[in-house]
Amino acid sequence: GAIPCINFYEGCCVPNCNNQSGHMYTFPAFQSSNFNLWLYMIKNHDLRKLEMKEVIRHRVCARHFERDCFESEFVLKSTAAPTLFLPDHDINQFSSKVVYQQLSKGISDPNKDTRLCCAYGNCTNNNHTDKRLFKFPEDPDRCIAWLTACHRGGLISTPEETVKTMASGKLGVCEDHFEQDCFECTGILKSDAVP
Repeated sequence: GAIPCINFYEGCCVPNCNNQSGHMYTFPAFQSSNFNLWLYMIKNHDLRKLEMKEVIRHRVCARHFERDCFESEFVLKSTAAPTLFLPDHDINQFSSKVVYQQLSKGISDPNKDTRLCCAYGNCTNNNHTDKRLFKFPEDPDRCIAWLTACHRGGLISTPEETVKTMASGKLGVCEDHFEQDCFECTGILKSDAVP
């Protein structure tokens, strides 16, 4: 069948970005993990209220992507995510206590916007509530090791900022990306486990 024509909105959808021209990139609609990661990173809460068919009419300009996000001059890698010139993390719309509880339990709850998303490369497990998700470690070296293993090097900044972003955010890594020997016999993730 034919692909329907999409009427895109003008300009970049990242809050406080006034860029109306240049290269714009559409949300990766066919990669749920990356789609959710883009929504999380750009902090445009209005987009989170929309259905996917409306979200994909919005675009993100090239200035929000690092050089290593590109396969060629204007083509994004499939694992690319916006990381530059983004709004600060805003947790005000959630109860920080609820978010912390969700993260520390390593679970997903489809009825709350505090649901964790798997940050691993092209993972499609975000809609499977039977998958356990594990929050990023608070140790900077281990947090960076996890991001590297998840093919998310573009999210690494200074160690402190990386941990602040990943450990307090809504991203984790689902159980599918850990070897069996990463778990204790009780099913608990070992403290030195890396995806």
